[in-house]
Amino acid sequence: MVTCCLCGTRRCGITPGVRTVAGRRGGQGTNQYRQKTRLAGAASQGGSLMAQAQPETDAGRAAPQYRCGDIWGDLRYDSSLNCYVFVQGRCARPVGPPRWHCALHRPGSNGRVVAARQETTPPEVLRFLAKDRSAAVRRALVHNKMLPAQVLQTLAGDPDWEVRAAAARSFNSTPEMLRRAAHDPDTQVRHDLASHLGLPGKAPWDQPAVYQELVVTLAADPTPQVRGAIAALGPERLPGPLFETLSRDPAGYVRVRTVAKVPVAWLSRLAADPDPQVRAAVAGYRDDIPLRLLVRLANDPDPEIARAVASNEHTPPRCYAMLADHCPSSVARDLVRRDKCPLPALELFASHQDYVVRREVISHRRCTPDLLARLSRDGSAQVRMAVVQHRWCPPEAVVRLARDHDPEIAGLAADHPNCPAHVRAMWMLAH
Repeated sequence: MVTCCLCGTRRCGITPGVRTVAGRRGGQGTNQYRQKTRLAGAASQGGSLMAQAQPETDAGRAAPQYRCGDIWGDLRYDSSLNCYVFVQGRCARPVGPPRWHCALHRPGSNGRVVAARQETTPPEVLRFLAKDRSAAVRRALVHNKMLPAQVLQTLAGDPDWEVRAAAARSFNSTPEMLRRAAHDPDTQVRHDLASHLGLPGKAPWDQPAVYQELVVTLAADPTPQVRGAIAALGPERLPGPLFETLSRDPAGYVRVRTVAKVPVAWLSRLAADPDPQVRAAVAGYRDDIPLRLLVRLANDPDPEIARAVASNEHTPPRCYAMLADHCPSSVARDLVRRDKCPLPALELFASHQDYVVRREVISHRRCTPDLLARLSRDGSAQVRMAVVQHRWCPPEAVVRLARDHDPEIAGLAADHPNCPAHVRAMWMLAH
């Protein structure tokens, strides 16, 4: 075994191989090539150790064959490297320095992906990897900062859309490449460009003229997702007229993306938008929404808008009573658990169809004895159980629950501190 003159390490050794040509082993029809090698010396080339292997051949015998892992090939002398190199099949010469050849031609793409990412990879190897059949290798190649400009332009026209998108958002991309990506037939490439447009470290954050051109082009894109990505940039990174145009876009998705950054004066128009998703965005995303708009949205019959109003931490307590009539059960549970839920809203939630909401009213700090007495007549055993376990349960409610048909509730009522003595005595005699 000799040191591999391809990768420069002993982990991948070139050994004399035995290759069977015929279909059966042994006897006639089996042509085996056995080749012995001897280590003639070692030479240092570019700081890496390379072994010189001189094959011992007999006159008239076929050329020797060697194996490096699962790869079969020959040892041929390279005068430029002054050593024998391992040559596999179609490769008449190795690509780049000898230590790269084994990684580039070994089955699987992991070694080529690593080579594509390393900044120390020679330029000739990067050019070779740009033609790799694996899209993962070409995508890794785009992120290499030492990638030649010509190779990057080649990858900008790659058949794989992820490679084209990565080439467009590269820091070294040219204005021509960006314009090409803005008109790419694949929507995903245009959306990726719009999402990364103008970010620090991404092109063309330092080219205002190109940035404005791309923004105008992508803002007129036929796909709402692309226009929405441009609208999310906000008025500070978009021309004023263009941002206002996007806030009036026919697609509701685009208008939703503008809600977070529109001026407060525009919220009145968006709060009356026919699309419920736009109104829900106004109610839930903006902390500076005027109170009158929040009250108007709290009366909206759409349950999603009620959910958005309830999720806004700045919703005033008086809006809770407006939401109690039409909000879903999940929203009502969230509202009744909040400390700032007012008493009028609790009285409405005490009649809610969801027993969990009625039970949460009992545990609220603002729950009054009148509400406890009212809920002691509830049809749900779990609600009555919560009432009898409340320490401020009024005596009249305790007396009523002591005669409950559920023996567990009746027993808890008899043990309650507010239970009259004669009621407790009667219950003890009965049990």
